[in-house]
Amino acid sequence: MPGIIQPSGENLDPLTGFVTKSAFVEADGRMTLPNELLAKIGAFPNSPVQIILENDRIVVVNAARYAMEKLQKAMEGEAERLGLKTDEDVFEMWSELRHSEE
Repeated sequence: MPGIIQPSGENLDPLTGFVTKSAFVEADGRMTLPNELLAKIGAFPNSPVQIILENDRIVVVNAARYAMEKLQKAMEGEAERLGLKTDEDVFEMWSELRHSEE
């Protein structure tokens, strides 16, 4: 999964063998993640992140990227189903839809 920090020698926890970075939970429940972690998932400070529980792991991903990947997966094969093979086919369908609403 994109954004998972791969271990490197300088930031490996000697006890667990994993990369560890601390996140902070504020009194109001907001969580602050280190900028290094945000950069790894392509997010910025104040960006929404998606927290996923995957078996016994917690995975933090860029929420926008995660949503786009889910949408792309859900839409897989739809162009073929609609007979859209070229940009012109898409433009023609879009034009027909616009004119049918007028």
